Amino acid sequence: MSVTSHVYPLAMKAIETGTIDLVSATSGAFKMGLLASAAATWGSTQEAYQYVSDVTGAYTEVSSSGYARVSLSSLTLTRSGAAVVWTCSSPIVFGSDITLSAYAAFVYTTLVGSGDSSYPVIGIIDFGEEVSSTSGTWEYTVDPTNGLFVVTSS
Repeated sequence: MSVTSHVYPLAMKAIETGTIDLVSATSGAFKMGLLASAAATWGSTQEAYQYVSDVTGAYTEVSSSGYARVSLSSLTLTRSGAAVVWTCSSPIVFGSDITLSAYAAFVYTTLVGSGDSSYPVIGIIDFGEEVSSTSGTWEYTVDPTNGLFVVTSS
């Protein structure tokens, strides 16, 4: 599986200004949802997405029985040279007896806003292929080196 992740520029601006704090937030303030369609296309339209509703309006969110977005825990932000890595506890589990297929995940925060049309989306993770479970556990293992997202300056 070749995973590609993108951090939304409008989220980076909110992080830079302190509107969104990636690590000192209350428990459950960052969440992940799954998309039933690929999200690999990345261009000026996708870069302009700001809220969960922008993402779920462009891509179909998973709607399998038992599916629900999950809270992320143990968030950390580390810097090594020019790279900043944001990560969380792994694996992220969406169910132990669930049947679903997902092509991508989106990460957002409930620190700001009051619903999908105002919750800022942080980034999107495209799995590069369909990932399925049939009456089993569906989980995403966070890359131990790159975390949820890695931002590199040059």
